[in-house]
Amino acid sequence: MTGRDDRAASERATSRIRAAAATVRAPQSLRAAVAQERLAVGQSAPRRSRSLIFAGAAAAALVLAVAVVLVSGSGGRQGGSVADAAQVALRAPTDGPPARTSDGRVRLSVGGVSFPDYADWKGWRAVGTRTDTVAGRAAVTVVYGRGAKRVGYTIVDGHPLRIPAGAKRLTYDGLDFWVLHRGDARYITWQRDGRTCVLATRETKLARLLEFAASI
Repeated sequence: MTGRDDRAASERATSRIRAAAATVRAPQSLRAAVAQERLAVGQSAPRRSRSLIFAGAAAAALVLAVAVVLVSGSGGRQGGSVADAAQVALRAPTDGPPARTSDGRVRLSVGGVSFPDYADWKGWRAVGTRTDTVAGRAAVTVVYGRGAKRVGYTIVDGHPLRIPAGAKRLTYDGLDFWVLHRGDARYITWQRDGRTCVLATRETKLARLLEFAASI
């Protein structure tokens, strides 16, 4: 390989490293190592250029591998899944029920999205609340009960959570929902004003969850 060919190959390897590093926020130590390899390629003697090209290409491949892991692991969005919020919705309340209002809601909201009051509509009263964290964000749950049956309604603040694999899309009363079953639990999810809403239960039918969601 001639000196001109070495320089051309070096420049191509450097360009690939720059492009990879610009699109992926790799760990600081990895980015520092890539920068050091770039510097070595630019300053080395022709005799060393071939080994440095290989080293630079290996560093670029490692950066690109990090990119693949980050993109595939995030499922296209950063943060948790709706399944995480569903697990929260199924838990028992830790605090008392919120006060009722005169407009068919209770005195509790998340990101401007209020919880409904089902007491006068179907006799399901808010029996308690709890606050958790899902994907680093506040997740507030109101638990509704009628007799021994319970339904948890969780609203998660921040951008929408990922829809897990296996969820089925369903249109009910003109609204779009995602439906999923996990063991003896069933839940539905949808968005209200950009917030993730989840209704989950082990003790009532899917049709009742859809009625609850569509009545809001």
